[in-house]
Amino acid sequence: MSPAALASATVTYDETFTTPAEVNNPMGLFATAARWDGGRLVVHDCTQWPMMTRHVLATVFGLPEDDVRVLVP
Repeated sequence: MSPAALASATVTYDETFTTPAEVNNPMGLFATAARWDGGRLVVHDCTQWPMMTRHVLATVFGLPEDDVRVLVP
C-alpha cells in the first residue's frame, strides 16, 4: 500500500500483533480411530498435539494419562 493511500484512508489501525511459536493447526484430514487394549485406551489420531489429546482423553474417561496412548502417523 502506498503512503498516500494509507494517509487518505478513512480508518487506519496501528498495532503490533504477536503469535505463539507453536499452534495446533491440523494439516490433514480429520480422523480418529480408538480401541481398548485391556484397561488402556489406544487412539490413532491426526493431531499435531498428541500430549494434549492424551490429557483431554484421560480427563474425559477418568483414566491416568499413562493408560492413554495416542499414536500419530
